[in-house]
Amino acid sequence: MNWFILAIAFLITVPAFADDRKLLGAEIQTALADKIVEGIDDGGRRYTQVFQKGGLTIYNVMPSSSSHALWEIRGDQYCSQWPPNQSWSCYDVSGQGEDLTFIAPDGKLWPVRILD
Repeated sequence: MNWFILAIAFLITVPAFADDRKLLGAEIQTALADKIVEGIDDGGRRYTQVFQKGGLTIYNVMPSSSSHALWEIRGDQYCSQWPPNQSWSCYDVSGQGEDLTFIAPDGKLWPVRILD
């Protein structure tokens, strides 16, 4: 009986993931520009990140730490440059609706939710 319930639960959740897809550059720009996202960092701390349309991003770790960087879309990827590092890091972005996932070149996933 328990296996039956688990199978039904799995079948109900599969369609939600089926719509999750890699976003194109224009879609990433629209999804992020002038928006705030929320996620969980490697240390388990909640953070928000503001993406200003002009290319500035502000990363706030709760409760009181923040840093600023530059962001832009290159091809079909989100890219950022965090001082003092001069190099840019680029990520694929997948998702649907308010739920996005940044995908690092090494395959690490960074799920976020758009707040605003």
